[in-house]
Amino acid sequence: MRSKQSRKLFWGRTIVFVILSVLVFAVLCGLCACYIWLSTSLHGFSFADTYTYKMGMESTSTRRLESFEYQIGDVGDSPVIYVNFSALQKYCAFYESGDRKVHRFILPSDRSEFTVTVGSNRVELNENVIYMEAPAVIDGDSLYLPISFLDHYIIGITVENEVSEVKNEETGEAETVVDEYTFIIRCSDEGEYSLLLDKAAPAAPIDRSELEK
Repeated sequence: MRSKQSRKLFWGRTIVFVILSVLVFAVLCGLCACYIWLSTSLHGFSFADTYTYKMGMESTSTRRLESFEYQIGDVGDSPVIYVNFSALQKYCAFYESGDRKVHRFILPSDRSEFTVTVGSNRVELNENVIYMEAPAVIDGDSLYLPISFLDHYIIGITVENEVSEVKNEETGEAETVVDEYTFIIRCSDEGEYSLLLDKAAPAAPIDRSELEK
């Protein structure tokens, strides 16, 4: 009899302990969530859900640049900032061939070229293979490429964050503010473009006469 009572008491205490542990864990999670929410609210911090890029030529004034605004995730399945490369084409004037799956672009200034495949991160860049941070995407009639690809691999297209000056209400002085989600994309006025990676050059032939000495 005493053994049965001991087992019942043991299991009762175990159940109470588990229930209390779950409740304490839930309360702690709630407190952490409240703390994070209050911290971000008080500091005015929030994750941007939109991004904007403005494109044009080097000589185009900022207010005359063509502007595009997108929601994060509008293009592709990852939270990557994409550029409508089909719209950019009218400024950089690369030669284009291929179909809706494979797009080959030739730079008129030096005849270098790159090929992208829709749905793939892989790019053939002057016979070199590199991988973009996200795949090329077709949306409607437009080809979209990650903005980081343009910034890193195509020389002659500049990508910069928009910078503005605002007046500090406390000091009255002008302060420079960088908008991390607004980009200025400009193409060379002279049409001088090149790719970061050149075609691999064959190695110089070995002078066998030197080896025979």
